[in-house]
Amino acid sequence: MEQQDHQIEEGLKNLVVKYAGSEPKSLDRLKGDASTRSIYRIHLTGESLVGVHGPNLDENRAFLSFTNTFYDHHLPVPKLYRVDDTEHFYLLEDLGDTTLFEHLNQERERVGVFPEKEIFPYYQRVVRDLCLFQVYGAAYIDFSKCYQTIVFDRQAWEFDHNYFLTMFVDTMLPNLRYRARLVDELQLHCDILEPAPRDHFLYRDFQSRNIMVSGSDLKYLDYQSGRRGAVLYDIASLLYDSRANLPSSFRDKILDLYLSQITELTILERGMLEKYFAPYALLRILQAMGSYGNNGIRRGLKEHLHSIPFALQNALDLLSNSPTLHSLHALQDCLAQIQDDKNWIQHLD
Repeated sequence: MEQQDHQIEEGLKNLVVKYAGSEPKSLDRLKGDASTRSIYRIHLTGESLVGVHGPNLDENRAFLSFTNTFYDHHLPVPKLYRVDDTEHFYLLEDLGDTTLFEHLNQERERVGVFPEKEIFPYYQRVVRDLCLFQVYGAAYIDFSKCYQTIVFDRQAWEFDHNYFLTMFVDTMLPNLRYRARLVDELQLHCDILEPAPRDHFLYRDFQSRNIMVSGSDLKYLDYQSGRRGAVLYDIASLLYDSRANLPSSFRDKILDLYLSQITELTILERGMLEKYFAPYALLRILQAMGSYGNNGIRRGLKEHLHSIPFALQNALDLLSNSPTLHSLHALQDCLAQIQDDKNWIQHLD
C-alpha cells in the first residue's frame, strides 16, 4: 500500500510540474469517502489545487468529459487544469473543505434547531442548478462516455434492488423466510417506475456531500455516474439524503420549488412528477441502504452505519404514506423488522 501511495504521489508531482513548471510544495491526502480514487490537496506557491488518481479509466473518462461539457456551458463545476496522458491522473480547481452537508450541520448546531431561514437560500440555488444540470446535460452530454449504463432503466433498477438485497437485507436478516416474496415486490416496484419519462441527464449521486460551499458560491462534484434518466431520482437524492435529516415540511417546500422550475424548463407535467416522486425516492433510499451495508459492514467504514436509522425511517414513511407504494407489504415488513432488531449497532463497536 505504501508503495502504491508513493507511485500515485509521484505521478501527481510529475503532472504538477507539467502544469506549473515546478514541483509542489506539499501534498495532503484528502478523505475520499468510499471512493477508490486517491485525492490530494496540492500546495503551490500562492495557490492550491486538487490532484486525483482514478484507477478506473472508464470512470475517469466520464468525469473528464462531463466536466468539460458542464464547464463550457457555465455550470458550477470545478475547473479542469490538466490531465495526464494516461488519463489516470488529473488536476482540478480546489473548492475548499466545506460541503453543504457540513454547512447545514454547522448551522444546525449554532441555532439549536433545523436552520431553515439560514439554509433555505442554499437549497433554493441548488434546485436551480439541478434543473440546469438535468436540462443542459440532456442536450449536450456525450452519453457514449457513460461508464456504467447509458440509461437509468429497468436493468439498472434491478441492479440496485439486488444490491439492496445482497448487501443490506441478507446482512441484516440472513434467514428471511419471505425473501422470495420480497423479490417479487421489487419487480412490482420496477413496474411502478416504468411509465415515468427518462429523457434528461440524471446526476445519480446528487446529495449534500457532493455540493461544495465557499462563501455564497456553490459548486458540484461526483457526477461521473451520470446517465440519461428520470429527473425525479436526483431531487429525491437531495431531499432524502439520510443524515441531512431534512424536516418533512422543508422537504415539501423544496420539492414544490423544484417541480415549479423543472416544469417551466421542460415539457414534463407536474401531476406526473408528483405521482412518481415517491417510487423514485424509495429507489434511491434502497440503493443507499445497499451502500450502507456494503461500505459500513462489509468494508468496515463505520461512519456509513450512522445513516441507516434515517434511511429506514424515510423508507417506511414513504411506504406508509404513498398510495403508489401501498402494495409493497413484504418490503415494509422487512424494513420494520430491521428497524426493530437494530443489528447494525453491533458493527459500531
